[in-house]
Amino acid sequence: MDGNKVDPPVTIHLKGSCDQTRETKFPVYRLLDRYHGSHFWSENAVNYEKLYNDMLPYVLRAIGNRTVESKEGPFVVCDYGAGDGGTSMKLMTEIISAVRIKYGREKTLVIVYEDYSWNDFKSLFCLTQGLFEDQETFLPQDKNVFLLASGTNFYKPCLPPNYVDLAVSCIAMHWLSKRPCNLELDILGQGDKVSYEELDAYKRQAAEDWETILINRATELKIGT
Repeated sequence: MDGNKVDPPVTIHLKGSCDQTRETKFPVYRLLDRYHGSHFWSENAVNYEKLYNDMLPYVLRAIGNRTVESKEGPFVVCDYGAGDGGTSMKLMTEIISAVRIKYGREKTLVIVYEDYSWNDFKSLFCLTQGLFEDQETFLPQDKNVFLLASGTNFYKPCLPPNYVDLAVSCIAMHWLSKRPCNLELDILGQGDKVSYEELDAYKRQAAEDWETILINRATELKIGT
């Protein structure tokens, strides 16, 4: 296998105020514009109910055992790789309830949704505000919950140092920062036809990416969290 073989640059057209042509060495999957505002991601996601059931005990324990006291500041939650927010809405409902039990209803709670700049943030805010007919907002009568967005991908610093109380991610950490090599006979890094050399390249990239993610999150999490 030619280890130096990679896809040629592709051209991505960004619409609106960011109208420009940009070339990227490693193409990334981007939701087609016609799906923006339709909560396509969460509508077609699978297994996130199982993920919710697996994550919930750890998340509630983390909030209950939290010893960092920031009485004057908000409790900050960040959902990294949020997509349209639908895969974490049920979890966010439980997080809000747990924070209310521990700190009371007057505690300000900030939820930051992080993803690429081209993410479907329109669907995200429509979902979280309950503007779709088939969805309900998780913010009924809670004026001390504030929703924000970060358009910086999680392989870079997304938030200020010592800022986040609770970091979560719902089905996003499998996205690599770049493609380490082309696959000759398959389309998935763990497919049946992937060679040992290709699989090795993907494993090395995943390990490097995971280290980068942890270093950035360690900076953003509040000291003692």
